Amino acid sequence: MGVAVDRLRKAGNQKVVMSCSSAEDALKIEERLKIRGADLKVSKGEKKLPTVVIRDVLKINTDEDIVESLRTQNKHIADGLDWSRERAKVCYRRRARNDLECHPVLEVTTELYKRLIKAAYVYVGLQRRPVWDQSPLAQCSHCLGYGHSRRFCKEASEKCAHCGGPREREVPVSDRGEPRDA
Repeated sequence: MGVAVDRLRKAGNQKVVMSCSSAEDALKIEERLKIRGADLKVSKGEKKLPTVVIRDVLKINTDEDIVESLRTQNKHIADGLDWSRERAKVCYRRRARNDLECHPVLEVTTELYKRLIKAAYVYVGLQRRPVWDQSPLAQCSHCLGYGHSRRFCKEASEKCAHCGGPREREVPVSDRGEPRDA
């Protein structure tokens, strides 16, 4: 076919993810698949918007209240921003230590994301709350690799989070410098 496929991987639910070097190559593959297989479906991947988390917001604030507070109470962010083109949506809420609070995770447009991270705080209701980046990357605390958590790690040996070398467990030492029974 004369196309260049950069990457091919299996995904869940009997799906295959394919990356091409150009849009023309992707169109050629899509046309060929439509001709060959009547039961195959082709869809283009969606680019995800960046996410931020607002820490320790009172649970009594609804999702609409939080988004409205971004627009109306935060002049330091909203100056010169066209809200008809900007998007802010609460995706989910993470649990906080305090039962009366939560950490709402918002999906926002790129320009709004840059302004929120630069400002580092927002006003929600009567609170001034910090804003953090909510990276979608998962890092394993066992092997320090990305894309999975400790629960799904297949590495046999644990790595040190400080130096990246093999993890060596220390023997507990008593106050007198003698090894004690663990």
